Amino acid sequence: MFSISLKMIFRSWARNKIYFVISMLSLIIGLTCSVLLIGFVANEYNIAHVVKGGGQWYLLQEQNVYYSNEEVMANHTLNGGRAVAIQRSFPEVEDICVCHDDHKQIKKNSGETIPYAAIYAVTPNFADLFQPELLAGDLKETLRDPSGVAVTRSFARKNFGRENILGETLLLVGYSQYLKDGRLQNVEEEKVYMVKAIVDDKSKSYLQYDLLIHLPESDYALTRVSWVNSYYSFLKLGKEGRKDKLEKKLNQDETYRKQYDIQGKQQLRPLSQV
Repeated sequence: MFSISLKMIFRSWARNKIYFVISMLSLIIGLTCSVLLIGFVANEYNIAHVVKGGGQWYLLQEQNVYYSNEEVMANHTLNGGRAVAIQRSFPEVEDICVCHDDHKQIKKNSGETIPYAAIYAVTPNFADLFQPELLAGDLKETLRDPSGVAVTRSFARKNFGRENILGETLLLVGYSQYLKDGRLQNVEEEKVYMVKAIVDDKSKSYLQYDLLIHLPESDYALTRVSWVNSYYSFLKLGKEGRKDKLEKKLNQDETYRKQYDIQGKQQLRPLSQV
């Protein structure tokens, strides 16, 4: 009986070749879309669950008043001191993590220029917040060291031909901003960094980076607008802290807004939704 049914199916396909092709294509496309959707959901789930502290960490979003579309909430700010200002003003903020998208030219010890790589200057607790998998070295100690740099495995393989490049030096050339006579000035700087940690970039993370370096407190603690790249500010609320209450304070507390020159709306977005 089963063999007869199979024969009838195959004969039907042979008589209706176009229908058969359409059916098979539909099946293949449907299965492919399902696999891609499952993969996307799994990837987002993994990113959301690499954060220590889970739902207590939030990304600060701010209305960008410097562009025409003021309804857009940006994930980054032009001011490195936003997170510090919030922590100083509201005790329910238990901890902060600041990441600066730092564009610099990279040169090897031999003088060879390395093609573009994503560099982030971050606070040391980046290691606790995102918990990337380490292949060598101590990430938190590296991020405390003003002359230390952590690189990804992909970066090491691509530019040095091997994974473990601890002890190698990199020259970073770029612009930094300093306050002089009450005005911000761009100053070109060169600085040598030593590789002290190797990160496995197969790990999921909100930020896609090749190099991680120390972010000086003098950079992000000042409440000033910077036109040299962007700052990402992450806030951790204490056990009694509530997102909705803090957002209300951020947008209605006139003392805080005037003191730190807050012009646009601010809101908090859970890292699981970023």
